[in-house]
Amino acid sequence: LCIRSLDASDEDIARFIEYTKVKGGIEYARQAMVDYRNKALALLPQSAGQAVKDALTAYIDYVIERDK
Repeated sequence: LCIRSLDASDEDIARFIEYTKVKGGIEYARQAMVDYRNKALALLPQSAGQAVKDALTAYIDYVIERDK
């Protein structure tokens, strides 16, 4: 199975996704996104307005939480 070669069938991709879920890869990736979110928000300067912080937080949270 080679996903990168674009030769994978829908069934191959579904099996790969299921394998990744079972092995904890999806949750690992989600947690990595949350960690990067927190780091990014911590880097915002104090001078950034609350509206900017709120907008950035909402955008990042949407990306993390949306159904893919």
